[in-house]
Amino acid sequence: MKKFLISFLLLIIIIPVTSIARSNLKSENVALEQGVSGNLIYSIFQDSKGFLWLGTMFGLVRYDGINYKTFRYDPLDTNSLSNDDVISIFEEKSGNLWIGTYNGGLNKYDRTTGKFIRYLHDEHN
Repeated sequence: MKKFLISFLLLIIIIPVTSIARSNLKSENVALEQGVSGNLIYSIFQDSKGFLWLGTMFGLVRYDGINYKTFRYDPLDTNSLSNDDVISIFEEKSGNLWIGTYNGGLNKYDRTTGKFIRYLHDEHN
């Protein structure tokens, strides 16, 4: 009975370890010069199209597996992010991305136009 129990426990430990070892996980270091806007990432999200979105202290970054594109707040452009501190990312069924910012409200990213629609807090409404 002891041999069976020891064999069973070894199988429980060995199978998950070998599964992890065989997985195709890949990691890489990315320098700031390569496109990530800062080294503080608040949120990471992979959308239905396979893009990886990073919410950083210095804007929203989209990674397609090769290139990085950064979306930043521009006070002169009402179609830009409402704030650079991106803390949350969500995709709705229709494909629009919702971007939550710290003290900057909520933003909807329209993929067809490449523009953001800002939803800011109005204490009178």
